[in-house]
Amino acid sequence: MFLQPLMGAPLPGCVSIDATKPDSYLDNARAGNPTAGAHASVQVAVNNLRACASMQPSPTRASLIGHGAPGLFGVGAGGSIGTSAQHINIDNQAVWVPLFQSLSGRFEALCLYGAAVGAGLTGAQLLFTLAKAINAPVCGSTGVIYCRPDGTFYLQEGATWQVATPAQQPAPIPSPTAPWPANLGARAPGPRVTACAAFGLGGRPLPTKSAMALAGQVHWDRSFQPPGQPAAVVAGRLRASFGGTAFKSFTILGDALVRDDAQPNRFYPVGPSFRAILLGR
Repeated sequence: MFLQPLMGAPLPGCVSIDATKPDSYLDNARAGNPTAGAHASVQVAVNNLRACASMQPSPTRASLIGHGAPGLFGVGAGGSIGTSAQHINIDNQAVWVPLFQSLSGRFEALCLYGAAVGAGLTGAQLLFTLAKAINAPVCGSTGVIYCRPDGTFYLQEGATWQVATPAQQPAPIPSPTAPWPANLGARAPGPRVTACAAFGLGGRPLPTKSAMALAGQVHWDRSFQPPGQPAAVVAGRLRASFGGTAFKSFTILGDALVRDDAQPNRFYPVGPSFRAILLGR
């Protein structure tokens, strides 16, 4: 029987956390899980879980904490994807599946605490591939997951946990359409973007038309300051001028949030076409 993910601190069972420092999300997670293992690669994360499992009288639950995006989970490079040895997705499964197979039968379930890892078709595929590798259920959230300073977690409103078993790939669950807490942030007149530049993964520049369309998907009138830090990977950068003012810089987090670089605790949600524009689709 699958064990539902827990959101308190410390997490029970075997836990390993991305070792990247400084990183606000990971720092908060470590505060709540001071005895957890630390990893800078998939290999070390697996080693940590296997060592912990060997000290348990019976199979227990396992948790990996890192940054994420739909169908992708970071395992050692903080908010960036890093090398093929520092993240897991379907494209590099030849790298990580053999490593996770060494955990087969050692755990009741594995949960990935990263933003939107289980969202959509790619999320369902990733969790199913991992579940087959370890021969146990694997779960990942379908929306942004945050970690408070005390190490406790909470999910974006409307998000849930996607679960895959070794026997069946689950039906895809999309990310929530409202990526901000309804009770956070005051609605104000949205500023008009008059100039913009955007860059995707690896610093790839977007055409000016696409950059303006991307900025148009940001809900500039719905800024909010959550009581925790988001577990989303850095998917790009955005520079925008409002009404001819000096350019401001923003960090694109996954496909759900934009962070103000000058005020790192201020975030903006984005519209449904944001991901497609960012990926050039």
